[in-house]
Amino acid sequence: MKISNIDIRFFLAVGLLGALGCGLSEYQQKYEKQQERMNYLDQENQYLGSPLNVPAPKESKNVPPKVFLRLPLGISPNYDEKPEGILYRYPKSGSKISADANAKASEIESVFFAVETDKDWNEFKKRALEPFQGVDLQNVRTVNLEVPGRPPKTFQTITFRYGDDPTWTYQFYFYKDDVYRMAIGFRGTDKVMASDSAKQAMEYSVKTLAVGKAANR
Repeated sequence: MKISNIDIRFFLAVGLLGALGCGLSEYQQKYEKQQERMNYLDQENQYLGSPLNVPAPKESKNVPPKVFLRLPLGISPNYDEKPEGILYRYPKSGSKISADANAKASEIESVFFAVETDKDWNEFKKRALEPFQGVDLQNVRTVNLEVPGRPPKTFQTITFRYGDDPTWTYQFYFYKDDVYRMAIGFRGTDKVMASDSAKQAMEYSVKTLAVGKAANR
């Protein structure tokens, strides 16, 4: 069968349109993913403030581990000088919260943080919760938290009440990778910790966790 010049031009045009269609579709997908990422970061900024200053463990010769974690809005990035066991406490900030109309302060009372390297995972969790006598680690559950554009991270989490006058509600998240073992705890009243703003702030906070090279922001 003889193919004319007109036929050749027709097939070329069809092929070009198909290629352009694929390119436009791919561009649209990338744009939508980028937009989803930007929308997520806007939400994150409504609930979170500064990243914490990482304590330098004694065994690391005063060199802080490479960890990045943004704290809920209203929590100081500076930890109390005296730790509670291996936990460092980050109290409420004395500074005024931004007057930004979109800011959503959670009223979380404080955040606790611990990081160690190359430690037994189960032993690390026990040591992190030593200040809270009687907390049963059998009650931990596993959660996968994902940020748009990043692979999900797996945490173990536990919620409990502790103390007397006042009695606080705590929620802890535990995370490990090949090097680091981390505990991130949030404390507030029953009412505060049950609120949507606190739940959102805690989840957004732990999702910012980055270690190693990824912590260089």
